[in-house]
Amino acid sequence: MHPYRAPQSSTGGGWSFGRGIDAGAAPLEATTAVRGHRMRERPRILVVEDDFLVATLLAEILESAGWQVVGPVAHLAGALDAAVSEDFDAAVLDVNLGDQTVYPVAEVLDARGVPFVFVTAYGREALPRLFCGRPHLGKPFAPRKLIGTVSHLIAPAADADTPLI
Repeated sequence: MHPYRAPQSSTGGGWSFGRGIDAGAAPLEATTAVRGHRMRERPRILVVEDDFLVATLLAEILESAGWQVVGPVAHLAGALDAAVSEDFDAAVLDVNLGDQTVYPVAEVLDARGVPFVFVTAYGREALPRLFCGRPHLGKPFAPRKLIGTVSHLIAPAADADTPLI
């Protein structure tokens, strides 16, 4: 189980697992130089989810697939900070974060070209028109469905890092 860490500030991401966004910490990205390119050892997946148990489940499923989980981030302010300042290969976004929605984070990720999936109890029809075509997983979800969806999201990014011979 992941170590619990209390929030560091009132503007941070809420509870965290001790491995996510920390303003005073160095970036989590482990890189390797390959032919002059910096390449991540493991794909980084941002998780934005305000329910502790669901966030724990998401993190465990994604880590079991070999991905590096950033977060989970539980509040909009922390999620926006991460979306603006960190690099990700993909993101898993819960729609409702308390009394706010994750849509501003989705807009930032979209502008940065970071693919994402909404994981929510709401149907696709509840999403704003801007995001109706985005990947969507309903809660509850099967772990293999989450892994398959995220794999599909990061596949183009992985292909882009592969040199053409």
